[in-house]
Amino acid sequence: MQHSLITPQSESEQLAALAAGALDAASRQQTRTAGSATYHNPDGTKTMMGADAAGQGIAQWVGDTTPPGTPTGVTAQSGNGLVLAVWDGSLDGGVPPDFDHVQILVDGTDAGRLTAKGTLACGPYEPGTGHTVTAVAWDDAHAEDGSPAPNASPACAPIRVTVTGADIDPGRLGITVTKSDKDPQGRGEHTGDLWLKYPVALSTNVITDPGMESTDAWTWTGLGLGRVTDPSGTYFRMRPSTGWSRLDNTGSVRLAPGDEVRVSVTRQCETPQDDIAMYLGVKDGKGTDRQKRLAPVGYGKWVTDTVSIAIPANAKTDDYTLDFSVNNTSGNTNTVVLCKGISVSRVMPSALEAEWWWDGSQWVPIPVAIYLDQLAARDVQVDEAVVGMLAAGIIRSGTFVTDDGLVGFDASGFWVRDTSGSLVFQAGAGGVSMTGSLETASGGDRLRVSRRYLPSLGRTVGALEGLHDDASRWALTGFYDAAKTEVQLSANGHLPNIAVSSPAAPDSDMLVLTGQDVEIGAGRQKTGSSVSVDARTVLVQGVDAGCADYDPAAWLGWSDSYQDYNHATRLYKRAGVYFLELNIQIKKGVIPSMRTIPVVRLASSIMPDHRLDVLAYGSNYSVGRFHVFGLGESQPQGTISIGTRDTSADFFSGQMFWSDPRKA
Repeated sequence: MQHSLITPQSESEQLAALAAGALDAASRQQTRTAGSATYHNPDGTKTMMGADAAGQGIAQWVGDTTPPGTPTGVTAQSGNGLVLAVWDGSLDGGVPPDFDHVQILVDGTDAGRLTAKGTLACGPYEPGTGHTVTAVAWDDAHAEDGSPAPNASPACAPIRVTVTGADIDPGRLGITVTKSDKDPQGRGEHTGDLWLKYPVALSTNVITDPGMESTDAWTWTGLGLGRVTDPSGTYFRMRPSTGWSRLDNTGSVRLAPGDEVRVSVTRQCETPQDDIAMYLGVKDGKGTDRQKRLAPVGYGKWVTDTVSIAIPANAKTDDYTLDFSVNNTSGNTNTVVLCKGISVSRVMPSALEAEWWWDGSQWVPIPVAIYLDQLAARDVQVDEAVVGMLAAGIIRSGTFVTDDGLVGFDASGFWVRDTSGSLVFQAGAGGVSMTGSLETASGGDRLRVSRRYLPSLGRTVGALEGLHDDASRWALTGFYDAAKTEVQLSANGHLPNIAVSSPAAPDSDMLVLTGQDVEIGAGRQKTGSSVSVDARTVLVQGVDAGCADYDPAAWLGWSDSYQDYNHATRLYKRAGVYFLELNIQIKKGVIPSMRTIPVVRLASSIMPDHRLDVLAYGSNYSVGRFHVFGLGESQPQGTISIGTRDTSADFFSGQMFWSDPRKA
């Protein structure tokens, strides 16, 4: 990983950074496309990322020409018009790290792929026809330019399969065949076709339905029942006496055994409902109530209550009737209850009247409850004929595949493949996982989520990408393993623009900015931007490039005869360069001429690693020289001396600077 240059914003910082940037540009060797990274794998192949990966984002096993071993443990069988190819996950010589998938071929034509052991459903095919199944293993190799160049293994030994039809064996399924009351219509076209028939759902309003206009079919226990018709609708006016009163259905509405029924009533009271309890439900022939107590209501607003009740399958016909009852415990016989829309309706029945399947020559009755729960076939219309081969396949073999082969479920669970056949989603006993990539749309502006394990790096990579049909794209990519996590943000294939790296130690987080041109702030075209770097150490190519101000008294050791002139000496560091504005003064007299006099010595932690000579300017227009001693000279390293030709000056000033020689 290369460290980026962080562009400073002040003028003094820009000058220092220009020098550092020139050194960086001169020392770099442009050996690959900008924004790309290449890793060398132990086996001699390479992993490329970025623009060099030929639009792939990541190209693994570059230069690999060794094919994987031949698939072993391949078997095939048939059922329900399908060919079921099974692979146990083994290859001749073992599964190599660069393995990608096993391709299943039926009669030499691609039928799908398996990325791990499992079952692939192929077809459907015409029952009685024979087919040959083979399998080829492919790896994930790429060419030197980053384009896919997978290697294929030899095909396994061919397996011959004869396709069988939809075989529904009630005995093997543990289901008792029930009698179909309705005969099928017409003939089937294919073995496994189904003919289904549902009874007509019942919905009866005891007030408004024809045949219910007479109250003779109803008995009111306690008081007479009055039926009233007015502009607000047809309703019953009831003035219950003290105690229980019940509106009983005498048999006009039949509630069939095994049905789920829904009973409803719309009601209000003309006076406050004091001490009147109302119940809604059904009553069986033994007088047993299945009721719901209704909340009190007053006058002026109709309130509808609905109760759903399942009739036991062992009940007798006409055992259950509608029951609306009132219990008046107040003794107030002036209370009037208005009820309209009293009705009973049957929800979709729990059983079919008839269900037949076509065995190739005739209709055969089959258990009427096989498909209802397993296929959720609640929405099949009356007298609708459906193709049953796929349905039978679900029940018989536990295998389902859409016509395009992209969605299905089998013994491994539910899965989804992309148009190239790669597995992108799977949910089974082991949980939910996503491999490869998943896109929110097939074109235009879209997002793509992907996750892959890179065996060459021993790390997993996950990415969230924004894509468009043109080359415009961005990506947030994460590399992670047990020891280190990196997050990279890239744009248009330049990888990375920003990277955040975090080793296992929580205090070692690192932010990396890369690119030929890195801008921080408002950019070149705007002014007033600023960058603040708050860190103990700033490194440029391993050299400390930080900024600091030092107290000269703590970092400079003066000789006995000299001192800091007017406390004007300054020591500071900018962008990795030390600056010393040195001002010396002799304590008594003038500075001797024609001599090299040690004046002050720098602390060892900041002194340069070489000798320096700079001009010094003194009082009375005197000119001298500051000399910083290096290794092997007559004075200790870091000692600064003053030399002059005249004797008229009592102080000298000069500026010197040097880069920090220490490496990180």
